[in-house]
Amino acid sequence: MGLYGVNVGVLFICTITSMILGSLWYGPFFGKQWIKMMGWSKKDIQKGMANKTAMYRSYALGFVTSFVGALVVGILVKATTLYGWLGGAGLGALLWLGLVATTSLSSVIWEGKNFRLWTLNNSYSLLNLMIVGAIMGTWG
Repeated sequence: MGLYGVNVGVLFICTITSMILGSLWYGPFFGKQWIKMMGWSKKDIQKGMANKTAMYRSYALGFVTSFVGALVVGILVKATTLYGWLGGAGLGALLWLGLVATTSLSSVIWEGKNFRLWTLNNSYSLLNLMIVGAIMGTWG
């Protein structure tokens, strides 16, 4: 069964993989650095953790955005001749370079946002798109 030609089972695997990567990236891997770069205090974190409704809503929206992103990568993998894990990962890297990195860098250039924060966030985005692309290129 497919959604726009993309295997739905693989689509859910990519979505869950993105969620796990994000929870690791912004948790044990780089959570402390990210929180510091965001300028949040312990009180801010505790307040956010106490609001369970907002936290569940954020995870639900994160799931939806991961699902849509994986679907788009899957559609593009199907529409190109970039097959296999390497072709899919390459497509993910190209999508990141052409769309994510360039668009998000404007916040550093024009809004004075922290370049280190941009690097942390964009490293996650690059890795995520490459992993999703590799999975889609292999099984999507």
